Amino acid sequence: ILFSNDENGWCVVRLQPENAPPLTAIGPFLGVREGDDLRLSGRWVDHPRYGRQFEAESYLQIEPSTLDGLKRFLGSGKIRGLGPKRAAAVVDAFGLDALGVIEHEPEKLRAIRGIGPTTLERIRDSWAQYRGIQQVMVFLTGHGVSPGVAIKVFRRYGVGAVEAVRANPYRLAEEIFGVGFLTADRIARQLGVPEDSPERREAGILHALREAAGGQGHVYLPEDELLAAAGQLLGAESAALGAALAGLAARQQVRVAARGDEVAAVYL
Repeated sequence: ILFSNDENGWCVVRLQPENAPPLTAIGPFLGVREGDDLRLSGRWVDHPRYGRQFEAESYLQIEPSTLDGLKRFLGSGKIRGLGPKRAAAVVDAFGLDALGVIEHEPEKLRAIRGIGPTTLERIRDSWAQYRGIQQVMVFLTGHGVSPGVAIKVFRRYGVGAVEAVRANPYRLAEEIFGVGFLTADRIARQLGVPEDSPERREAGILHALREAAGGQGHVYLPEDELLAAAGQLLGAESAALGAALAGLAARQQVRVAARGDEVAAVYL
């Protein structure tokens, strides 16, 4: 690892491919440690100063399939509580099933000398974080989200990120910088969220209001204009969006202000 940015996961790494000369790769390698086996997808680029590099758009960590590989993997510092010696002891005890034991039967690790309740808890937490990173990267990049944004999602929601996104994909547009309504809507549709779901309608209204504020400089929109714009975005009749607007107002995500005899004004 030649360079690493802990904020966004972007790294410069030196790799040793099988049966090929070493190469340099750049990209979002959150959680990668020296000794990891990786499978990369991306493209070759020619940097004017650093020469030919592989620009990774996504990656998978390949779990080792040999005893020596397992010892290097578990002893690399990725899993807190397992240094090189303790990792070797775990692999000697459980062989190629070591990862399965850590994942599904971690209490068995108590048989290893030096692994008490506190160390076992560190191992559990660290393993959950490692698996969480992998699940988020695979899940989101599989839905067309860039690895950089996937890292932001993991930073925001932690190991429960996949469950959080499945429960309400539209929260991404509200809570993750770089994810707009259209991206969240694409993910939601792929996950089978109905077109007329309250979450989709509320997210569409918020998007229309933000577009009016950011793109056109409006402080507010008249309610009928807002619902018409949201209806066009969502493919819905504006009259059907009143309940969604009321839901946003009840949670104080928008403020609806009466303006005498005029149509009510809706503010963020």
